[in-house]
Amino acid sequence: MTLTELSEFMGRGTSYLMMMHIKDNGLKELNYANRTRYDNNVVLELDVSGNKMNNFFSSIEARLVSLEKLLLQGNNLAYVSGKSFYGPPEMVTVLTKRDYLCCMVPAKIKLCQPSMGSDDLSSCENLLSHFSQKLFIWIVGILAVVGNLLVFIQNHSIRKQKNSLVPIFLINSLALSDLLMAFYLIIIIVADLAFSTGEYGLNSEIWLSSPFCLIACFLVNASSLTTVLLMVTICSDRYICLVYPLSPKRMSIKTARIVVVFVWILSLSFAAAPVISSANMPGYLRLYTYNSMCMANNYQIDYYRVWMISYLSIIFIAWVAMTILYMRLFMTIRRSGKNLRRSTATDNTVIAIRLALILISDLISWVPFYYVNLHGLLTSGRVDVIALQFVGIFSLPINSAINPYLYTFTNIDIIKKFLVRQKTFSTKS
Repeated sequence: MTLTELSEFMGRGTSYLMMMHIKDNGLKELNYANRTRYDNNVVLELDVSGNKMNNFFSSIEARLVSLEKLLLQGNNLAYVSGKSFYGPPEMVTVLTKRDYLCCMVPAKIKLCQPSMGSDDLSSCENLLSHFSQKLFIWIVGILAVVGNLLVFIQNHSIRKQKNSLVPIFLINSLALSDLLMAFYLIIIIVADLAFSTGEYGLNSEIWLSSPFCLIACFLVNASSLTTVLLMVTICSDRYICLVYPLSPKRMSIKTARIVVVFVWILSLSFAAAPVISSANMPGYLRLYTYNSMCMANNYQIDYYRVWMISYLSIIFIAWVAMTILYMRLFMTIRRSGKNLRRSTATDNTVIAIRLALILISDLISWVPFYYVNLHGLLTSGRVDVIALQFVGIFSLPINSAINPYLYTFTNIDIIKKFLVRQKTFSTKS
């Protein structure tokens, strides 16, 4: 029997039921119809899990005056009112999978899951529950903005060097991509200031359904994808220049512009499509569901699942290609170093240092992100939202904050001066 309203079931000889299990029945609404005249004084447990309930506004439990345990797992519960839980005076347990629902229940509920405790990234009180999280985002955000602006300033001063036109253009494009991540962090910082008023759980949907959260989701996805693809482009250019220095296939400034424009169009379009689909949608139909960091994590909807797998696959393939190119560059530099004059050997040492630092920063940034997504996809078919939020704050932005300093302070001229000073100091000693 499939029920669309609980009122079709209540009143049919149920006055003496103590446990009412109506799970997996396609129930769309938890409501008494006005025609129902019966109160139930003995039901202690009501299980309506695995149904199709999107709303939870009614006060049906007020008619179940002895209700102690309410099971709501497997329902979308996109729209919830905390007043619905004030009815039964004896109710002490509410079990669900809806994030932030436990922030809406009254204090008399002794057990509510999933709880939003102080150990989580977000709590019922604050969007960012710990001062260390707030401080980290401020530091990384400032470093990303300042560092990428330094890249533009440095490259502007050396833009007239003809042999540096392509590298400068590519690195400027990478800096612009990293700035998108900085803007994402700024949006999260402002949202935390606005919503961390002691009642974030109650007002979480205001933030999650706002245009600013949609923009934040777009920025973090576009920045991540663009950054990785541009780094592959930069690595490919460096590989051709160093391994095949006399090759006529070296990238020209015209080719570089075409490649960069293609990368930006591809990344922005790919990132925008699911975000547009998430606008004005309930939580379970959004790309980022109830993730307070607005990061993509929806594997339950087919369209989003395909998008997520495609997104991860593109970045993974790009990262593997970049790693292979870096390793081949290392081997080429090592083999050729012994046969080159000292100045060229120094240049190659600088390049090796830069590549090693970039590879390490990539590992730090992307390995946790892949682990959380793949582990969730392979084990339960869904991503651990809490773990993904921590990765989004403490892992992914590091790449955008460190990259500009790697490209600025590992500049060949700067490191060559440092190496010369070290040799001079050693000689004098």
